[in-house]
Amino acid sequence: MRILCVDNGAIVARGRARLVNRPSGQFYAALAERFPGLTLAQGLVEGDDLDTLGNYDLADTPGLRVVSLPWRMGSASERVLNYLRAVPFALRRAHQADFLYLFLPGRLPALFARMARLLGRPYGVYLRGEPAREDRVALSNARFVLAVNEGMRLEAARHCADTALVRPMIDFGPGDVVRDRKARRTPPWRVLFVGRVEERKGVAELIDAMGMLRERGVAFELRLVGGSAEGAELEALRLRASRAGLDPSVFRGVARERSELEECYRWADVLVLPTHFEGFARVLYEAMVFGVPVLATFVGGIPAVLTDDVDAIRLPLRDAGGIADRLQQALEDAGLRERIAAGGTELILETLRSRPWSHLESAERKIRAALASG
Repeated sequence: MRILCVDNGAIVARGRARLVNRPSGQFYAALAERFPGLTLAQGLVEGDDLDTLGNYDLADTPGLRVVSLPWRMGSASERVLNYLRAVPFALRRAHQADFLYLFLPGRLPALFARMARLLGRPYGVYLRGEPAREDRVALSNARFVLAVNEGMRLEAARHCADTALVRPMIDFGPGDVVRDRKARRTPPWRVLFVGRVEERKGVAELIDAMGMLRERGVAFELRLVGGSAEGAELEALRLRASRAGLDPSVFRGVARERSELEECYRWADVLVLPTHFEGFARVLYEAMVFGVPVLATFVGGIPAVLTDDVDAIRLPLRDAGGIADRLQQALEDAGLRERIAAGGTELILETLRSRPWSHLESAERKIRAALASG
């Protein structure tokens, strides 16, 4: 049977390499072992080795065929051209498939859902972010929906009868969880951001907030870890950091290996994610694994999982001054950081232990059942 997966992320092209984040790459490699001839369709962006977090090369994965569509970030006209190119691409690939597995939310997988309905092809959904209107239409016609948290599962259950929770796609298990981590009590404080270094992740506000803390005399070290925004946006962030008095070395690039990412979490006093839009970022789970207290904006799927002042500290959205205030409070109160970290430890342990099926196991079972039912 011909299985087609459509991811809502992007493949980064660097020469012959086709790079995705490591957990996704490992998932597709394992799924291809179970369904030889598996096809993965994704948008393709050009980049260098700073453009993806946890580089995993899909180019020579046994049993996996990768088909990609050039995807341009930026202006409205470029987004329109993306869509015009995507329609025949999605129609052709959906026509060739017996079953589609779609990662939502996302414009490309939502378009594939539309084509699947048009062609009468069955599909399932992996929901890892807050669904938009077009995603809800896709959910209503799915054979099944696998969700990354209970809030998203409940939303999916409004549209689809067959829903289930799966464990988050992170490289860590219950045995990796750091318990009773003691908070550091002397500066300089260590502030960590992990994710795409771009404005929609709130990096501009974070830079401004750190500049405010510097002016207040708060001693700190900052690491911005992850793939970079493109061209002018990255240069604007670098200029912003310079004006805030931050050293250029705060832009750390990608943690290419798991050991590098682990070192970042073990180094950090706090993880800060002031993102504008989010499903539920895996970096929040990863921080909890290592006993790092989380400060985040409660957008998208985040408030369905985290509770302010219990297992996270809520940050105001697009408010550098408010971010600076909450961050300074956390940095200067070791007891608060230990309490939030303990809440995060409890949450990640419950999450990992209470869900018997991994994403891979659940996807395989659900896809086989859907194929068997015709």
